[in-house]
Amino acid sequence: MIFDGREDPAIIVPLAGTTAEVIIEEALAREEAGADVLEFRADFLLANHPDMDFDTLGRSVLRELFAKTSVPVLFTVRTREQGGEASLTPFRYRVLLATALDIMMQERVPAERVGIDFEFHSDATPDLARRAAGLGYTPVVSHHDWKETPDSEVMFVMLEDMLQIPDAVAKLSVMAHSDADTQRLLDVTKAVAGQTRRPLITIAMGEAGRRSRLEGWNYGSVATFATAGTTTAPGQPSIAEVREALGR
Repeated sequence: MIFDGREDPAIIVPLAGTTAEVIIEEALAREEAGADVLEFRADFLLANHPDMDFDTLGRSVLRELFAKTSVPVLFTVRTREQGGEASLTPFRYRVLLATALDIMMQERVPAERVGIDFEFHSDATPDLARRAAGLGYTPVVSHHDWKETPDSEVMFVMLEDMLQIPDAVAKLSVMAHSDADTQRLLDVTKAVAGQTRRPLITIAMGEAGRRSRLEGWNYGSVATFATAGTTTAPGQPSIAEVREALGR
C-alpha cells in the first residue's frame, strides 16, 4: 500500500496538465518540492483530448511518470459529477479504469508505486477495486460532496460502506461552511479509524475546512492534498505550508 509505514501523513499533489509534456514537467517539479505521492488527474488530459486513444497516450504518460519519478502515483479520473473535468458515461468510466489497470500490469509497474482512485458512486467500483487490490495496488474509493458537510451519521455510514471493499482506502471530501463542520468530519474520521483500524483520507474543503488538511493526521487520516500550482479543490494549501505544519 502506498501509505504504509509512514510516521506522518502522505502529501499528495495533483498533476493537472493537459499535455503529456506538461504533466511530466509538473511531476518532476512536484517531486522535487516534496510530494510523497503524485496524483495523475487523467480527467484534465481527457477533457482536452476527447477523441484520444487512452491506451496509447495514457500508456505513454504513465510509462514516463514511473520512469522519471520515484514516488508513488495515484491515478485518478474525476468525473464532472464528482467535481472533475471528464464527462463520461458509466460504461466509458469503467473502460478507462479497466484500461489503466491493464496498462499498469502490462508495464510491470511495481505494485508499491501504484494507487488508483475509484469513485464510490460507480457500479464498476467494487469489482475494479478488488481487482486492483489483487494485483497489489492501492485502491482508493472516493466520494466528494461539493455542497455541504452531511450529518455525522451519514458520513460514518458512507465511510463504513466504502470500507466494505477489501483493502480499500476510503476517501471522503466534504464542503465545510464552518469550523463546526470541519470538527464533525474530524470526529467521524477518528471514530471510524478507531473502530475499523483501516486507512482513511478525509478532507473538509473550502477555507473553513483548511485545518482538516493540516490536522487530519491526528484523527486518523493517512494523507492530505497540497498544491504546487493548479488547485484542484478549494482550500488546498501549498506543499511548503503542509511541510512546515508537519515539521519537515
